[in-house]
Amino acid sequence: MSLPMPTAIDACSHTLHRWLESHPASSFFAIQASYLPGVSAVLDVAIQQGLSYSPSLLKSVLPCLIDCAAQLACPESLGERDISELEISHLRTWRGEPLHLTVSIEVAQHRCAVFSAQFSLAHDATEITSAQGTLSSRFSDDG
Repeated sequence: MSLPMPTAIDACSHTLHRWLESHPASSFFAIQASYLPGVSAVLDVAIQQGLSYSPSLLKSVLPCLIDCAAQLACPESLGERDISELEISHLRTWRGEPLHLTVSIEVAQHRCAVFSAQFSLAHDATEITSAQGTLSSRFSDDG
């Protein structure tokens, strides 16, 4: 599934709101975001009210949230892209508290961008998870 990317940098942008609502991460999280394409994205997230969750569910949805932030941070020049590599390190237990997620683009070249991500608890900035990965441009069928 390809989502059209928002173009505004404003955290209150109507386009950004629509894009976030259409991303699968919004099924699990209430998300507030700000971003600068090609540089970084910052998300403040909380689990959707009424969602029952277990520790295993919590860990399994973090990659979806990383995808959301990485897509926002990625340079627009890459066009449509997917995460091609992702490594996650869980540093501490997360029990569903609100989170602060920062994704930074470390290197962007031709058809890929390397990013790093840090999750911390919103209330005390304790880092709970770190990740790194690569976003790659989707190649067209005609080569």
